[in-house]
Amino acid sequence: MSRLTRAGLSLLGLALAQAAQPAPAPAQVIMAPLPERAAQPGSAKPSAVTPGAAKSDAAKSDDRPGRASPDSAGAGRLSAAAMPSAAELMTPARRSIDRGLAYLAGTQQADGSLGRGYGRNVAVVGLAGMAMLASGSTPGRGPYGENIDRCVDYLIQSTQPSGFITADGATSQGPMYGHGFATLLLAEAYGMSPREELRDKLSAAVKLIVSSQNDEGGWRYQPRPNDADISVTICQIMALRAARNAGLHVPNETVDRCVAYVRRCQNPDGGFGYMPRDATSLFPRSAAGVVALFSAGVYEGDEVTRGLAYVERQRPGGPARGRRAEDSGAAALAREI
Repeated sequence: MSRLTRAGLSLLGLALAQAAQPAPAPAQVIMAPLPERAAQPGSAKPSAVTPGAAKSDAAKSDDRPGRASPDSAGAGRLSAAAMPSAAELMTPARRSIDRGLAYLAGTQQADGSLGRGYGRNVAVVGLAGMAMLASGSTPGRGPYGENIDRCVDYLIQSTQPSGFITADGATSQGPMYGHGFATLLLAEAYGMSPREELRDKLSAAVKLIVSSQNDEGGWRYQPRPNDADISVTICQIMALRAARNAGLHVPNETVDRCVAYVRRCQNPDGGFGYMPRDATSLFPRSAAGVVALFSAGVYEGDEVTRGLAYVERQRPGGPARGRRAEDSGAAALAREI
């Protein structure tokens, strides 16, 4: 799983459940990122991400940036020596992580689902597979390799001819949430698996995301380009990032329009509203807003700085309780990208 995906899911975890950063996946599966997206005028130039080996020539284009030197970090950042390591961030939650993974594996059914109702939702299956990937297992290999394979099988079987990933009989509050998380797992698995049928299913799922983006640049509950909100949008841009990393074509225009939509959702306090006309910022969707920017290649800039500062002010133990934003776990995760 790519470094950006691990960090992005971890930052969302800080907002949603105060979870620790997942364990690093094997280095050989880190893949090429989307091209950098320019920050707003007057903001710092985006830093770069180390590219890894891509699966196809589509990911070997000249738009893959190399890692910036340590001296290029913005003013006010901590030195690398002062930065918490991934292992340090994860250690306090190690036992909980192990128990959670064991629960998911024990709950999984023969068809790859995790039971009835929401357990059949493709979002739940996709996120379960992502958790197992984050532990270090890969399709067919490691303690949860067979479980990951079953998750992938379930999602492949749930992919309709249109590319829409949805399961009959599953409880769902918004099918495009499920499609985004399911596509994310398929993209990560494709980068680690020789299964030929994965590419066709993944390609169709990506095309459906691209075609259902609305005029504002975002996505909503159904695979139709009618309206948008930031929570569904983050699911789609994370999936597109993973697909691009795995070598599939993602139009730059789709990414650019998504960035513009997310920026319009940001409020003066640095947080993010549910939609551009929503002036109420909330903690989880503000973390999602920052992750959406990261996934689109915007790693630094005024919108990122203000977004992280808002998240830290809301988080238990954040600056509002006497800690500096740049000393916090979320800021460290952002610097890790």
